[in-house]
Amino acid sequence: METTNDKSDSIIKELMKQVPLKSRIKVTLHGYFLKQHSGHFFISLDENGNANQEQVETNRLILEKYKPLMDAILEDIESWEKDGKPE
Repeated sequence: METTNDKSDSIIKELMKQVPLKSRIKVTLHGYFLKQHSGHFFISLDENGNANQEQVETNRLILEKYKPLMDAILEDIESWEKDGKPE
């Protein structure tokens, strides 16, 4: 018998198949770097619905530091795709 968790996992897997590889990698790396350096994957909002600027700035600095790595990885993926996605 399929449980609710099994159904959710199945739906997530199907949705992920529609997400481009570059987007998956970007989100994964952003999440990893933010977690490693006390960043905030989810930004809290103030009573007016505005983003917490301290958290936004912290994330910006973290991601700016790792932008060269992110760019290099995405460039490698582009080259790999142009090369016919060799195994």
